[in-house]
Amino acid sequence: MSPSKPPGRVRGAVAACAALVLAGCASAPVPLLTGFETTLQRGTRSAGHWELLSREVAAQTRSTLQQIGYGQEVPVHVSFAPQPSAFDLAWRDFLITALVQQGAIVQQAAGAPLELTYHTQLVHHRSAPELSEVILTTTVSRGGQYLTRASGVYYLENADASLFLHPAPQYRAVPMRVVSQ
Repeated sequence: MSPSKPPGRVRGAVAACAALVLAGCASAPVPLLTGFETTLQRGTRSAGHWELLSREVAAQTRSTLQQIGYGQEVPVHVSFAPQPSAFDLAWRDFLITALVQQGAIVQQAAGAPLELTYHTQLVHHRSAPELSEVILTTTVSRGGQYLTRASGVYYLENADASLFLHPAPQYRAVPMRVVSQ
């Protein structure tokens, strides 16, 4: 018997152990796909729904600010969304109206101690081609620090999705003169 090769029984035992290990890996349980529990999700089908939603967001925002020590006497500015969609323009107006009606001090120009911003993201699903969703996030910050932040997800019909699309940036044509070198 060669000293570099183990005896046949040892090789057989090693091969059997390796086979068991590999068989165990091949039959290891994998996670099963399960669904989430059924939940309710609101849909936005009209500008009237946007207005109702703005009242809720304004009340929630004011309540959260109150809890962390910012009462209604602290002025807030509601920023314009960059490249606003039709929804963004209406949402800002609805939100300002709701805040003012609820007693908040809302300044027209930037520079207030609190800055309220919002962001929308449109989500199209291939599995439900007739419906889309919009994610709406509202943030209040002070000096670059997030004070409150809330996000909600709402269904909308695909026919209304264009109301949430941000327009492409507009570039100004600049005439240029070609010169030889």
